[in-house]
Amino acid sequence: MSRSPRPRLSPFHTLSPLPHSSPLPTLLLLLLLSLHASLLRAPSLALALSQDAIGSILADGISFDGIGPGEDFGDYEERYGVSDEDEYNADAGDSGLMGVEGVSSEWDDEQPEAPMAGVLDVDDVTLPKVADGRSKLLLLFYAPWDRFSKEMVPIYKDVARSLASHTDVLLAKVDGDRYWKLSSRYDAASYPHLVYFDKDNKLGISYEGERTAQALVSYMLHGERRGPRLPAIQAAVEAFKAGSSGEQQEAAMAQAEALVAGMSATDKDVGQLYIKAMKAALAYGEDFLRKEARRLESSLEGGGLPPSTYTKFRQQIDIAKELDPSVANE
Repeated sequence: MSRSPRPRLSPFHTLSPLPHSSPLPTLLLLLLLSLHASLLRAPSLALALSQDAIGSILADGISFDGIGPGEDFGDYEERYGVSDEDEYNADAGDSGLMGVEGVSSEWDDEQPEAPMAGVLDVDDVTLPKVADGRSKLLLLFYAPWDRFSKEMVPIYKDVARSLASHTDVLLAKVDGDRYWKLSSRYDAASYPHLVYFDKDNKLGISYEGERTAQALVSYMLHGERRGPRLPAIQAAVEAFKAGSSGEQQEAAMAQAEALVAGMSATDKDVGQLYIKAMKAALAYGEDFLRKEARRLESSLEGGGLPPSTYTKFRQQIDIAKELDPSVANE
């Protein structure tokens, strides 16, 4: 006697004791199947959302569009031939109330470890032989991977060319990452770092001036800069410092603005820093320059700044000291 085939039960059969004529089991089944499909899609959805989020905060010039499931940026880099430094734009960060803008870091593919004409490559063995006090020596600590060290290369080359005829001046460089004991000895906590040696400073002193070829050449030939930065506006600067009222200081600032307008491009850039400092001091009170100088000093001590930004901050500090003697006395 043949048996009737046993009916195949739905996995959801036990959830529905209602008669088969009711539409509820079908609706419930569709609902559960829809939920199951959504759960299967969740990882892909999360990946898509994470890619969108990354893309929205990514630096200009790089797009993560097209990264597939299971890929990371390394796969994308290999596939499309881009790197995380493409179109890098170095921003100095908070420019402060004195108005230094973010500085674009468009460094060439200069390698600080490559030989440079007129520059010695030294290490922990050869450095004592050249830093013996018989010549003035400027030593550059760099790291091959550091973008700001690369920015320093063309500046250092210009300095070497300018000083080529001066036999009493030497330029040298050292890989501070490789010779880390030297970096530690000379307080090279970040790169690039410059140390100056002469007969009176055989142990070396950190150079904290502007990182421009002109400033470095002047330092090596004449020592630390003395006197006013822009003699042409010195009378206006003195009038601003001596002003006993806001009206007097505003008049001195107007005089400085008129003089700066007729300057060459390089002097005009520095002159504008004077004007911005004067305006900020008038707007935010007599204590402002001291506080701003402290903040900028802290930024310089922290390191990690491109040479152009380091120079701007150094200029601001010097101008603050010139405008407010209390800053210079700290």
